[in-house]
Amino acid sequence: MKQLTFLTYSLGCRTNRAEINQIAQELTKYGFTPSDKEPDVVLINTCVVTAKAERETRKTIRHFRRVYPQAFLVVLGCGVDAREKLKINLPQADLFVKNLKKQNTAKLIAQRFRFAETQKATLQDKYFLSGRALLKIQEGCDQFCAYCIVPLVRGKPKSLLPEGIISQIKDLEKQKIKEVILVGINLALYGKDLKSKTNLKSLLENQHLTLFKFHLEI
Repeated sequence: MKQLTFLTYSLGCRTNRAEINQIAQELTKYGFTPSDKEPDVVLINTCVVTAKAERETRKTIRHFRRVYPQAFLVVLGCGVDAREKLKINLPQADLFVKNLKKQNTAKLIAQRFRFAETQKATLQDKYFLSGRALLKIQEGCDQFCAYCIVPLVRGKPKSLLPEGIISQIKDLEKQKIKEVILVGINLALYGKDLKSKTNLKSLLENQHLTLFKFHLEI
């Protein structure tokens, strides 16, 4: 069976980058290999937080469609939600994936090519190679500021449980990661949706995490 390749591109925030990194990791479990030379699959994680970002999203989709016309083009994220909820125009793609469905992206692509999960993730991006890793711990926002569409395209706040974060960080430690970059749409809202009372300060003061070096990014 031919070994299929993929290329990823992320616009906007570090959260988008963390998401696309995770999807890339999952694709390697199905036997896909990253490559920028005639990739079989191109994934674009979009941003529409400003008018400029929306224009850049459309430009980027057109660019990759033109450069890799035979590739299976996957458009993800905020642009897709804005396309459905706010009726913005996006160039055509082979697959559109909303934010709430992003976690299924690798599986959807694998099903399209009739691939089954076969191995452990092997991808190491520039963050891993530098001893750092992005870790998404929070999603969504409920502030509804007059100038911002993020709550519309990202939905309500949703936080990763502390034990889940601790588990992932311990796994990263085993992979020789020395710095973890915690990312989210609105980190100030971390823990607001959880049943157990917690917040970002409490998370960082957790006894299992105090020995780690952290960097926060929105």
